[in-house]
Amino acid sequence: MSCSYGLNDFDVVTFRCLKSDSERCISAKNWILSMSEPIDEENGVSFWQWIEENDELSTKNQNNLMNTFFLFFHNQPNQAVATGTIASDDQDMGKILSLEQVVWIGGINIHRDFRGHGIGGILFAYIDNYIQQMIKTGITVCLFTQNAKAKHIYKRFAFKSKGFIKNGSLVENDPTVRESILIFDAAVKEVLRHAPVISAITRNVLYDDAIGKPSELDREFSNLKSKVPVARFHSLCLSWMFSSTFKTLFIQSFLGEDYDYHPYAFLPFSGGHRICTGRELAFLN
Repeated sequence: MSCSYGLNDFDVVTFRCLKSDSERCISAKNWILSMSEPIDEENGVSFWQWIEENDELSTKNQNNLMNTFFLFFHNQPNQAVATGTIASDDQDMGKILSLEQVVWIGGINIHRDFRGHGIGGILFAYIDNYIQQMIKTGITVCLFTQNAKAKHIYKRFAFKSKGFIKNGSLVENDPTVRESILIFDAAVKEVLRHAPVISAITRNVLYDDAIGKPSELDREFSNLKSKVPVARFHSLCLSWMFSSTFKTLFIQSFLGEDYDYHPYAFLPFSGGHRICTGRELAFLN
């Protein structure tokens, strides 16, 4: 999992502290309210209302773990880039959870201009460390999303939090935490970010192509369209760095254990711990 940024590049501000910082609060609120369903998979107005309701609930909870976190660039202190929430109420599923039993991390969203740089993993690692420091015990950390297709997945998806931060840095090479980081990275990119449903890529043919195609019927000529099938990349072991442990790293939704959604609904493509699929694209074309 590669990251373009590190923890030291950001200031983490809780929603409670944010309310006393007018400039940052305005920046964060404007960003949230600008969100739209087609681009961010969030309705900005309802998302901000959900954050405020969670903050109000947190003042009534004796454990006081519930909170919303915002990441701001350290060198651009008024630029909000990410948010995530510790919550006990998953409103979309109608669940009220006891914080003594489980902690839910949800509402993770990265600013559309800064996606693809590992910021989601940094935010989750910070929140995980915050929880560990607060309760000093091993707990189950679950991910949830309002994506209708993923509801049944996240009910089953959970893993033991290992503590992703040591000495202020992400622990990516520690074998005891690497698998959890990889699974989380896959979940964020392929479920929380709603990976698009694609079964093929259409390409415009720019030049006549007769390489390896002796029959004229198989040749592709310029100005035509060529379809590259990618629908089965999600089950191709060669596309994974850890092919020897392919199935152990595959989260449940990709193992054929769920049958009530299209098998390619969460097709992972060049994300998470995948290697570049360019050579397969070239081969299939």
